[in-house]
Amino acid sequence: MPKSFDREEARRDLERLLKGLTYYREWRILMLREAHPEVLEEEIENQVVMPAAVWLAVFDSAKGSRCTQVTDEVRQWHSHTLAELFQIGRSSSEARVAVDNFLLRFQAEVGYSLQSESGAVLKVGKAVLESGRITTEKQYYMLKEIDVDPSSGIFTADEVSKMLTLLRSFEERQQQR
Repeated sequence: MPKSFDREEARRDLERLLKGLTYYREWRILMLREAHPEVLEEEIENQVVMPAAVWLAVFDSAKGSRCTQVTDEVRQWHSHTLAELFQIGRSSSEARVAVDNFLLRFQAEVGYSLQSESGAVLKVGKAVLESGRITTEKQYYMLKEIDVDPSSGIFTADEVSKMLTLLRSFEERQQQR
């Protein structure tokens, strides 16, 4: 028998996810302000994800279990955010360090990993396990989370062991370049 929909639980989950998007939004606005001091604040704020209050208002106005669509969209924004961070990180070594530091602070401050909540770790992990090889830096950095926290519960112990081996193999190939 399917579990009945619990709107309060769904809202708590949304609030948890929005804590992460808010953390990213504030960081990204700060970075854009520093890079473009001549641009109006309103224009900068319109370039990043909507504020949490907007998402919550949409959730609260949704009827019945349709509010889960809002949560799904917020999860998609986690994926968009992660993709943007990887793009930023590829622009320079300084940007890579800034992104890496942001992701570490994000997890410490928000209480969850941006990579895992976006669903990207699971998707990339399955693809890497199937191919038996990490082929891109994006895959490497996505799966590096498993190296930091192998007990995350996303994968079985056997899968984690295989991925850790694949991470080391990728690192060795990069050092040989």
